[in-house]
Amino acid sequence: MLTSTLWARVNPRVAMPVFFGLALIMCAAAVLLYVAFVCPAARVSESGVITAKQILPARTIVRRQASPRRELWTTNEFELPDRIEFQIRLERSSEQVRYALPVNAAAGYEVGQQVNVTYERRSIPLIWSRVYVREMTPAE
Repeated sequence: MLTSTLWARVNPRVAMPVFFGLALIMCAAAVLLYVAFVCPAARVSESGVITAKQILPARTIVRRQASPRRELWTTNEFELPDRIEFQIRLERSSEQVRYALPVNAAAGYEVGQQVNVTYERRSIPLIWSRVYVREMTPAE
């Protein structure tokens, strides 16, 4: 009853521009999220130098999913093995990026070694930027 009387007092000349403005803001947010996360990003290959490496211990990631009615919870566990994280300085941009490999695959890489890196840059202009390294190979 209270809500019906509240809506009866709202002036349509005021409410319409407010709702239209909110709709425009939500559309702009949807476009920014699409550009940042869904839109295909160009893969760039660049050479770099390994500046540091550190061992990351094994860990378990637990993901819980609820049913639509929140009555049933299922749990998925993922085991991440021991891995080595490399810090790489890119040569053209002098930017530092990180990339992790399992210990067995990382055996041939040492600090100071030249490597070729393939990466994607994702960003929301003037707000957020991140480099996702997709592949690292020894330089020839």
